[in-house]
Amino acid sequence: MVRIHAKQCYESAGLPVNKFAASQTWLHSFLRRNSLSIRRRTRQSQKTPEDAAIQAEKIGRSVRDKMVELRVDRVYNADQTAINYEYLPTRTVAATGSKTIWMKSAGKDKDRVTLMVLGDSIGNKYDPFMVFKTKSAKFEERARENTAFQHGFGDKLWRELRGEQDSVQAYGNSAGWWNSELTIQVLIYHFSNRRNMEEPILLLLDEFSGHWRTDVLIFARLLNVELMAIPAGYTFACQPADISWNKPLKDMLRKNWNSRSSVPFKLKAPTRHELIGWTKAAWKSLSTTVVMSGFSKAQIIPKSSYSSQLNDSDQRLLNIEPDWELFNTLLGQIPVVRHVVDPSRDMDTLASM
Repeated sequence: MVRIHAKQCYESAGLPVNKFAASQTWLHSFLRRNSLSIRRRTRQSQKTPEDAAIQAEKIGRSVRDKMVELRVDRVYNADQTAINYEYLPTRTVAATGSKTIWMKSAGKDKDRVTLMVLGDSIGNKYDPFMVFKTKSAKFEERARENTAFQHGFGDKLWRELRGEQDSVQAYGNSAGWWNSELTIQVLIYHFSNRRNMEEPILLLLDEFSGHWRTDVLIFARLLNVELMAIPAGYTFACQPADISWNKPLKDMLRKNWNSRSSVPFKLKAPTRHELIGWTKAAWKSLSTTVVMSGFSKAQIIPKSSYSSQLNDSDQRLLNIEPDWELFNTLLGQIPVVRHVVDPSRDMDTLASM
């Protein structure tokens, strides 16, 4: 695009024809002279960052006003996201000129599981929900029984996964996607048995249609849960989960996959049990400060309340100027074990023998 635009500018200036080719060499020189670089996109949308900042301030103010109106000291956010059985990189290193690039895979790079996470503005994390793709029973009555009593799984899968319903809730349906029935299950599981049912709950959700069906709104009202919608297209700036939870969560899952892919012999995709275990561990690993930072960056809670939760080491990381004197003092206190190297065991010596 830069080269095309450069040619158009050259032609519109009335300069001699065929004297400027906008070659690849020119492009590299142009980028270097202007301190520019070609970058991979991180997101695409018609919403500009400036629009998002305005919307975030507006939504944050609305949420704070609603908290005052309801007389609550915290706000909740729930968000569904897809997690993979495999995390294959989109790029790899290969010999120049190679036409076929091989990458080790277990054959499940297209398979997904839907994950719903829930956290609040004081840093608490709650049991996540996972939705697996599974076949429905052939008979309608049996399918209804599976949905009502076995989280949508058949007898065999339910026997396998029933014991996994600890710190996580695993469900199954024919698509492996989120729906309104699961939103109702989240409301019941997390908010139906709280101590003070008269105290309202403020819950932020995106505009996914399954969150806003009439039956969901009725259940929310019965449980004294106030739902607020985050506008579509602005979740990256207004939804705490999208801002600071999902990336470290998926980074941890990718780390587990990478450690598994380095094992020799035939690569196998993780089982449902393993994926559930990875997800529980990854969600548990998110610190209180990470959870709160999402609400802070969404302008829902003041940064002061988020910063007050940081421990001493976190506060030290926020300092702009490093304390080198303290660093040298601490470094001098570290005991160093001295080893005498035997020249006969040197790598070069051994290689020449």
